[in-house]
Amino acid sequence: MSSSPRAPGPYRAKNRLFLGVVAGLCRHYGFSPFFPRLVVLGLAVLTTFWVVLVVYLAAAMIMPREPAGASWSP
Repeated sequence: MSSSPRAPGPYRAKNRLFLGVVAGLCRHYGFSPFFPRLVVLGLAVLTTFWVVLVVYLAAAMIMPREPAGASWSP
């Protein structure tokens, strides 16, 4: 068993830059979204943007929105 309770799955974050996918994943796994956002941006540049855009939008459609009472602090 883990020492800290975790949500049953990742949610799209409310305070977000675009759709909250990266921030939601980072919240679920417990780390800051700064570097993962840079990785996503770097992948977008390396893959001419479209591949990352399609995967990101698919993740945004699959992931549920963050519940109203959810709170998180890094």
